Amino acid sequence: MFSRMMKLVNQTDSLYLSANQQKQLLDYGASLGRRFAAIRSLERQENAIVELALQAWQQAHAELGTPEEFGWDSAENDLRLVLRSLAISHLMDDMDYAEARVLRHLRRTLEFADVPADAIRDLFACLVEAVREKLEPADFSQLENDLQRSVAAAEAGLMAVS
Repeated sequence: MFSRMMKLVNQTDSLYLSANQQKQLLDYGASLGRRFAAIRSLERQENAIVELALQAWQQAHAELGTPEEFGWDSAENDLRLVLRSLAISHLMDDMDYAEARVLRHLRRTLEFADVPADAIRDLFACLVEAVREKLEPADFSQLENDLQRSVAAAEAGLMAVS
């Protein structure tokens, strides 16, 4: 779990950075202000995002009942952890961080609770849509790729297990 920038620097193998590598590092550095602004916006809206995502998910999968009814007592806290890990992943430019820290564990927890694979995929999609609804477009745009990768990771992880 190293950021993309750390991997880039480590790949130089103690050589000077090439012009392309220098540009990548400078572009990343220039993006930090936008990254922090989007993450602060996400932090301010965290509770509303979690609430909206869970409501939408429960409506889409009413047959499951409430999360508490099928043993997912930590639903709200788990989704907060997902958002926070995605924020750190975005800051570090390292999607592996969120996957290793939270996403894989949450998928396995829900599978253990016999939540169908399509409902697990929908959970991540509902979370993305809640972020889209609650954040300003510029902030959502900044985070969108990482959010969409979480949905894709959920799908890939579920396909590998199914």
